[in-house]
Amino acid sequence: MGQEMECRMEFNGQPHSGKALLETNEIVFRGDLRLKIPRAAIREVSAEAGRLSVAFDQGTAIFELGKAAPKWADKILHPPSRVDKFGFRTGSEFSRIGAIDADFLRELAEAGAVEKEDADVVLLAADDKQALRRLKPLRKKTVWVIYPKGIPSITQGDVLKAGRDAGLVDIKVAAFSDSHTALKFVPPRKKP
Repeated sequence: MGQEMECRMEFNGQPHSGKALLETNEIVFRGDLRLKIPRAAIREVSAEAGRLSVAFDQGTAIFELGKAAPKWADKILHPPSRVDKFGFRTGSEFSRIGAIDADFLRELAEAGAVEKEDADVVLLAADDKQALRRLKPLRKKTVWVIYPKGIPSITQGDVLKAGRDAGLVDIKVAAFSDSHTALKFVPPRKKP
């Protein structure tokens, strides 16, 4: 999701100033108070008069977000699916390289996306740096590199460097699962 906003927040009756971040799995507040609200701990969400109220295990946090409050409430209550994050729709075509999560392939099929051998969008499973060598011949395609989180054999820095070395431009990172992240690369824009 990656939304962020400077705001005031009231937590258990005490006012605080700082920045609120709406992440995929949590809401984070950084300021004179640091607070993390895991999505799994949220019991109730509402938006009224520019204020987002989030009740969770430790109490209630009220964020003064103005016009953004209803949008944040909707995103918390209805998070985007993986298919949505990747931008797939009915009729979208993709090809794959490596072992892509079977559940994700099923989600794509259910959404109407079609696997095609030479599609313009490629899903690349990269469990180590060696797999990143496959990026170079894909320089004219949109590529989602799906790689494990938190292991030394492949890092986000490795993925970024390999994509850029292949002549691609990184434009988006998305949480794929508890264990994997996805990074989107596209060909550079042609200069007029």
